Parts: sequence; C-alpha cells; structure tokens
Amino acid sequence: MKLVGTDVATSSGTFVDAAGGTGAQRGADGRLLFGRNTLASFAGIPMIEDGIELGSGPTETNPFLANAAATPFIPGLDGGAEIYGLTDLKASVDFLDIYNNRGPTAAGINYEMALVKLDVGIDLPDFVGFDALYVMSLRDPGANIFLPKVGVGDGKAGDPLLERGTARNPLFGGRGPIGIFELGSEQVWMTLIPELSTGFYISAIDDRFSAYATTLGYGEALYLDLPEPAGLALLGLPLATLLLMRRRQAGPSA
Repeated sequence: MKLVGTDVATSSGTFVDAAGGTGAQRGADGRLLFGRNTLASFAGIPMIEDGIELGSGPTETNPFLANAAATPFIPGLDGGAEIYGLTDLKASVDFLDIYNNRGPTAAGINYEMALVKLDVGIDLPDFVGFDALYVMSLRDPGANIFLPKVGVGDGKAGDPLLERGTARNPLFGGRGPIGIFELGSEQVWMTLIPELSTGFYISAIDDRFSAYATTLGYGEALYLDLPEPAGLALLGLPLATLLLMRRRQAGPSA
C-alpha cells in the first residue's frame, strides 16, 4: 500500500491493514509506503508486521535554481499544487513589515518590489530541507510590475516568473507553464529553495532594473526600486513594446 503526497495528514483513526489473507494458505504480509516532503508522521494504526517504509513526496526540477535542483510541490497555489506559482497572499496584509518599510527612505526612494525568504511558508507546513521564497509587488492599486524575474544560485540569471498548476501540467494533458507578464498590486508569487542557498536575484522590465544579494536572512527583504508607470515612456518603453515582450514571454497557453 502506498500513501504519498507533498504533505500527508493522518489521524489516530487512520487504519491500514496490509496483512496477508487468512485462507487455506495465508498470503505474505504487505507493507505501507509513506512518503511526504514535510515533518508529517503517520499517526494512524498500521496493521503491518514489518512496519512503515518512509520516503519523500513528489518533487520536480525547479527552473529558478542555478543547480536545477528538484523542489517539492506546494499545496494551495493558484491552479493547484505546484512547485511555483501565484498565491492568495497580499503584501500589505501577510508581509506587513516588508510593506511598511518600502519607503520613502531617507534618500527619498520608494521600493516597488521585494524578494523575501522565510524558514516556513505562510499557512504552509515545514518542508524538510527547504525555505519559502516570495516575490511580491509593493505597488499601489492600478500599478503593475512588468516582466518580473527571479533567480537563485551564484551567477544565476533571472528567469521570468511562471505559473502552471494542474490544468497546464503535461502529466495531465496540459501544454506547460506560461510566463507572468505582470505582477499586480500587492500580488505575491512563491517557490521553495534548498536551505543554505546563496545568490538572490530579482528584476523587472526585462532586466532593465535589478537587485542582487549574496545572502538573505529569514524575514529579510531584497528590495527593488522601479520607475513609476508613467515614467516607462521616458525609458523608451511604450505600451506597444511591452505588449510585444508579453507575447514573447507568455508563449503557448493551455
């Protein structure tokens, strides 16, 4: 019997019987394979002579990591469990300190985007060996962040934020992930990264503005200063150019 998931919840009432049959010739006992990516343990009653065989839950290669390491699926993301994607969190509510410290600073800077690492994700279980990484917009309503990117690992360039979910997953007949052209006001995207990771990079507007930190402490923010939307034309980025970038980045949809 196999019970595997990124986070598996059992109770004292969970009963598993993998004993052999009791006919004229008794069959061999089976076993329970219990796999998860969190600290969850099997709390039920296993009627198994050889006990429980523990293992890990589902993972997949993470394109935002320099070493292309596999990271666990995260429950509750937009579109279903996934290794990366948009959340239902809000920067001014769930990251209040980060949001309040966006500025203006003593130099008159108002930060518009932030990268934050947490030991345990908000409203998530503790994934063994992994930290939660969040990319968020700190902009007011009506002002979006165009072409956001993130990368983790020494020398790793940023990759466009992606979303996939169950419907777009090729395992279930989907056509693969799509790029996130813009991050809305106070919108939050996340993934998981291995503990002790170094080299944190975020950017926006196709890498025209970027920030980098070798290390990032828990609850610490890597901020990025961006021009106001009205100033994009001064950078030679009219709406038509941004729309062209959007088509290039998004690719095929599910």
